Amino acid sequence: PSPYGELKARFRRAGHLEVLKHCMGIERLQFDRDPNPDVDAARNVANQLAAHTILICIDTEHWTLNSDEMTELGIAVVKTDDVAPISQAREFGDHGENLMKQSKFYFYRFREKAHLPTTNAASRGPEGNRFGEARFVTFAQGRACLNRLFMQRITKVPALRNFNHPIVVMGHAIGHDKDHLNGKDLGFNTDATGTVIRYIDTQIVTQEKGYWLDDQNKIGLDKLVAALGFEHTDAHTAANDIGRTLICGVLLAIPPTARKGCSQTVEQVTRDFEHWSRNTFVGQDGTVKYCSKCGNDQHNSDECTTSAMSCNHCVSRGLYHDAATHISMHCPWVRDEVSAERGAWFDGQPPRIVGRGPKERFHSRLQPLSGGAALIPPETQEEITERRAWYDNQKASGVEIKPFISWRRSFRQWLGTPDGQQWAMRRINDGLPLEAPRPPDTSGPPVSL
Repeated sequence: PSPYGELKARFRRAGHLEVLKHCMGIERLQFDRDPNPDVDAARNVANQLAAHTILICIDTEHWTLNSDEMTELGIAVVKTDDVAPISQAREFGDHGENLMKQSKFYFYRFREKAHLPTTNAASRGPEGNRFGEARFVTFAQGRACLNRLFMQRITKVPALRNFNHPIVVMGHAIGHDKDHLNGKDLGFNTDATGTVIRYIDTQIVTQEKGYWLDDQNKIGLDKLVAALGFEHTDAHTAANDIGRTLICGVLLAIPPTARKGCSQTVEQVTRDFEHWSRNTFVGQDGTVKYCSKCGNDQHNSDECTTSAMSCNHCVSRGLYHDAATHISMHCPWVRDEVSAERGAWFDGQPPRIVGRGPKERFHSRLQPLSGGAALIPPETQEEITERRAWYDNQKASGVEIKPFISWRRSFRQWLGTPDGQQWAMRRINDGLPLEAPRPPDTSGPPVSL
């Protein structure tokens, strides 16, 4: 038996609300004694480790038009060491305000995807951030930050100096965020750190509190926020969503008495908490500014006066005027082509049949940056030629130019099942040509799927 094994086993047996209360120092999880001396010794160390748990709250955000592309990461961190004295003294403050203000915020905007703006009319995107300080980082820097947060050595207790702080990960629909952390861009596997002892979800915490009884349809963050008495302003920004998730967690965990006889409303407390977080935290990674046109970190795109930029993608498409407005990494035409390509990929699949699972996954060719990203079939010369003809024909006609979609990347046209892109890569790996299932239509420009 190992201390971490006993720690994970105990936290797995506890409900989501129990684990949350432990992390907030409100009600500590207890470890039973065991007649086996080896097990008992491991549990004794596990019990000591449990007092030094760190709660890491995670939210990921993606481009509105293509959810395969991660654009933001919001993190809130609460150390049990910091909140336990407050909880044990029952000095929660109005609506748990004193617990909230023991948190730390990290809000990252990824440079590689800075040219993917939000198109959600209900959201200002990262410009509407209300928690902490937004910083532009690369995906490599984001991975390094996550490694630091998930691998923190215990330093204040001599007997535990060989151990890292146990980590509990919390989110709203946490499975979604866990998967996206380990997606094609960030490639961060939280399980591989070895420090995560439990995942908890505020959706399930709400059910355990008896506030939401529908097992089939989990409560959305906006509904939970409203039910708890405050506003979810500027939603769908990573720091805002994770800030409100943390607030909900605190409100669900504290005893009812902490919400009675308060001098402030929940809304007043949360607004003050927002201002406090923005005034307290200065980002430690990346830069405050980044230009999604020229790639300079001394100004934002709306301040850009850089000249003599050149985009290879636009040049290959014959879009020479656009080529001078941005660098290749931030090409809006590649961005829009991949978005349209993704729509065609899913639209071309048969309707999902109950019991047969989801539609076949689309692998984006837009900057797959993690080591575990799927290999994407490269462009063929035929595709490049067809694409150039597509844009030339539209320019000559004077109509609004629409993004090109190669019929070769349509789900209907890939040979092999279930995943045509996987089939294509098998052909490439075997040294075989990407034979088309039908010849291209040469009577006119490529068909837009």
